[in-house]
Amino acid sequence: AGPAGEAAAAPAGDDVDPAPPLSKEEAADRLSSMYGAEVPRQLASGAWKDRLAGMATVAEAIAAMAPAACDAAAEHTVRALAATPGFDEKNFQVLGRVFDALASLAAKAPAFSKRDGAHVVAAVAEKLADVKLRGPGAGALTSVCEALGPSFVFAQLRRRADSQKNPKVTSEALLFCAGAVREFGVHACGIPQVIDWCKASLGLTNPACKAAAAKLLGATHAGVGPGLRDFLGELKEAQMKALEVEFARNPFEVTE
Repeated sequence: AGPAGEAAAAPAGDDVDPAPPLSKEEAADRLSSMYGAEVPRQLASGAWKDRLAGMATVAEAIAAMAPAACDAAAEHTVRALAATPGFDEKNFQVLGRVFDALASLAAKAPAFSKRDGAHVVAAVAEKLADVKLRGPGAGALTSVCEALGPSFVFAQLRRRADSQKNPKVTSEALLFCAGAVREFGVHACGIPQVIDWCKASLGLTNPACKAAAAKLLGATHAGVGPGLRDFLGELKEAQMKALEVEFARNPFEVTE
């Protein structure tokens, strides 16, 4: 990790921008050709139950697709759903089904792209703070972790969190990453960028961000052991005392 306050560069290829959403007209055309003419009409409806029914049709179709068909549909579907119903959809049930569909695409499309993955992270990052959307949102992020690697998702989450004024976006992103470190192993997650993001977050004024950063460092400690302290030398004594509590909760797990 670099000096405190100096952002560790995201691994090569992880700092990508999302593919732009389609126009409403393009989205309707693509959704109609892939999922039937009724779907774009439902997704554009002012009635949330219509939009929910349209998303159910999309989700069921993706579930039935072969991997090659998923590859062909992935980019067009991600960009179309970004336009309609849109990732700013206000009904949590509808947006939850959108996230479920994105998770299925990431899981099933062998060539799921980083531009599409960046779109999914951008859609989900702000919604992790919503208790009703945290489950499907985290599910979508986990599918992207499996498709493109957790270090990619971590780099994209930090970009999103750093651009948001709401500290809950940062704290929930860090908590997701702590779970991902345990699930995927710390070495798959990009140790330098994890340490750098945590040190930056420990310097924030928001207590929830500090606590979440400590939990992520605790999960990292379980994977790398006492040597983690060597990268935290510039932290204040009070910060290290709080971290030692997390390290004790997450002892180094020696693997054969």
